[in-house]
Amino acid sequence: MLTLVGPEAEVVLREVAGDSLTVLGQPYGTHQLVGFKGAPLVVAVGCGLHYPGYTLIVDEAQAGELFGLLASKGCVLMGEEEWEVARLLSGRPAVGRELGEEVNPLEAGLHHAVSLDKGCYIGQETLSKLTNLNGVKQQLVSLTLSGPVEPGCDIESDEGVRLGRVTSVATTPDGQHVALGFMKCKSKGQQVEVAV
Repeated sequence: MLTLVGPEAEVVLREVAGDSLTVLGQPYGTHQLVGFKGAPLVVAVGCGLHYPGYTLIVDEAQAGELFGLLASKGCVLMGEEEWEVARLLSGRPAVGRELGEEVNPLEAGLHHAVSLDKGCYIGQETLSKLTNLNGVKQQLVSLTLSGPVEPGCDIESDEGVRLGRVTSVATTPDGQHVALGFMKCKSKGQQVEVAV
């Protein structure tokens, strides 16, 4: 699986897949099966980040060749560290860090991924109550830090009151320290204000 992100993603995809590609400009999640070097290639709209992009699913035997072709088209290649920085900058939660059994989708900022109007599903009533009663107790926030920290460290107010915990950290190429973490929505009965 490869991800193609950025404003030129559609131009590159058209060069790779040709005019038979019909998913360009379609809604998130739309996908199409096309061919690449005699193997199936699935092109799906969306990259999981808050940037324009596409997810490309191809057999492992052709993945290296597709990767090379994308590089030859001028794509800037990203490794795991670069992806982690992009994930944190876009506020995307990850399984095992921000997502798990103890976190609900509303706390993780995934409001767009659940429907409160759709028929019954496991957890629908709970999510509906949390929304209607403004009962979400914590929220995922993006943080810019003054220095490096470790996941699991506390987020504190200026007065030293524990407001939450850091879940993921990274350093941008320009040396900025960024993180994701969960913060309480209220502290001492008052709404927690988050500086933007």
